[in-house]
Amino acid sequence: MLVSIGPARRFSAAERAVVKRFVENGGRLICMVGAEEARASNDLLAEFGFHVPPSPVPPGENVRETVPMTTLKAYRTRYLELDGYDVFMRCYAPWPVECSGEDHGVLKRDMKGVPVIVINPVGAGSVTLIGDTHFASNANLAAEFDDDGDNARFWRWLLSGFSGEVWIPPKPKPTAEPADEGA
Repeated sequence: MLVSIGPARRFSAAERAVVKRFVENGGRLICMVGAEEARASNDLLAEFGFHVPPSPVPPGENVRETVPMTTLKAYRTRYLELDGYDVFMRCYAPWPVECSGEDHGVLKRDMKGVPVIVINPVGAGSVTLIGDTHFASNANLAAEFDDDGDNARFWRWLLSGFSGEVWIPPKPKPTAEPADEGA
């Protein structure tokens, strides 16, 4: 497994070739890239049919600037549909991602249906693109706003799928109804 988190410099042609061969031969690549870091990663991502629209866009450049997505508390969308319940995850600073791969799957969309996390099979391996450079950072995994362990369950589910034995999150316990104050 290779994890790339918002690199500051572009991958060279030789590095891209090594990563591509690694994935095609069964490797798993997970890239966490927001729009601010997209320029350094887009050449590598293009090798696998991905693109993250960059931001900011300097004057004179003929590229439409992408729009940042909503705040993290509004980000509770399904990544896995189970029988009778939903399991959620949250993003810290999400940006839209694009994938032209024919067999790609969207693992997470924003409230308007825009892809934020996409997986694309490549040869015997796969590439997962997360449009949030900080998705695996302590700021995003902190119990302060993820007190249900949602993101930890997402990571366990995602990584277990690479081994062939997918871990299914347990059904959440029902929340207690508030006591009737008039009784």
